[in-house]
Amino acid sequence: MSVPRLATASFGSQDLRLGEKLHREVALHAAEENLSINQWVVRKLSRQLRVNGRADSGRSNSRHFAAMRRRL
Repeated sequence: MSVPRLATASFGSQDLRLGEKLHREVALHAAEENLSINQWVVRKLSRQLRVNGRADSGRSNSRHFAAMRRRL
């Protein structure tokens, strides 16, 4: 399985395709927190990455993806 290469700038937009049920659940959670769906998803992803020690870990992207490839 091929892992996509990261551009030098690692920011931007990403389209997510959610099933109807998941989209509804995400929208409800976002509304409960008075956030847009995008804000809610970004917040959840950021928190999950921090919990797992991934965000701002200092590891280079190439080493991170090399480790991912070895696990596949």
